[in-house]
Amino acid sequence: MATAWEELGSYSRAIRHLLICLQRDEDPHVRTVLGSCHARMGCWPEAVVEYKKALASWPHPTVLLALAEAKIRLGDFKEARELTDTAERDHSPLDPEVQESLRELRDELQTESSQSLDRKPPLS
Repeated sequence: MATAWEELGSYSRAIRHLLICLQRDEDPHVRTVLGSCHARMGCWPEAVVEYKKALASWPHPTVLLALAEAKIRLGDFKEARELTDTAERDHSPLDPEVQESLRELRDELQTESSQSLDRKPPLS
């Protein structure tokens, strides 16, 4: 049922159903979907919590990259870089879709690095 609500874009309803599922059985896949629902609602701190819980028992590269995206949205670019590096180092070869996600996140991190250099005040 939770997946149906998620597909319909009713993330708050999906979250309620996912939490019920997790009360019965801790499942990292369900936990990842819960994180994704929070992310789609823009609730990045909550997404981070769920992705970290999922990673504790299922260190899948897609979860690492989802956590990296959440960290980017929260401004934690250093940890996001570390997560993308871990995904590539520990899970190669990556599936093409995962490689594309990795590339997109790295591009975003590169853009952010360039922008933060532009924002730094000059040294006196």
